[in-house]
Amino acid sequence: MFWFNRIKKEEFENFKTELNKSLVNSFVNVKGEFDHIKKELSLHDVLFEDYKSMLEMIKERLDNMEFSRPKEPISRPNATKTRPNIVKEIKEPISRPITTSSITTQEKRIISVIIDHKGMDLTYKDISKVLHKSPNTIKNQINVLKNKVNFLIETIDGEQKKRYTIKDNIKLKEYIE
Repeated sequence: MFWFNRIKKEEFENFKTELNKSLVNSFVNVKGEFDHIKKELSLHDVLFEDYKSMLEMIKERLDNMEFSRPKEPISRPNATKTRPNIVKEIKEPISRPITTSSITTQEKRIISVIIDHKGMDLTYKDISKVLHKSPNTIKNQINVLKNKVNFLIETIDGEQKKRYTIKDNIKLKEYIE
């Protein structure tokens, strides 16, 4: 029985020693992982501060910039023929009075888009992109609208594209509401 207890004690001591070695190695590995994660976090903190300072610089530059819309269309640099802009106002309305009920909902949407982009001359394509319609549909609707109202200004640019804007000092709330 003494021999059996002695083997068990020796096995227990060996097991205890192996367990201690295993635990020490595990703690060393965990400590190494924590040190690695700590280095990664400090690197991320440095990068975060760098990006934060870059964003602040960009924000300051944007705050100091003035944004303005070009009043005339921007011509392409590789355009071979450039013709001067020809401005012609749409003819005066027909003798019948204009009522807001004679303007359709879609025509009101077109007027609204032109008002929202006041100062820019919009083409059929520009308006069609905003309203998600075909440029030909917008062209037809503007042609009908030109016969109903007298506040549209039609411009033909150097590329022979028709552009539309609204006369200054016109009260249009009654037309688009």
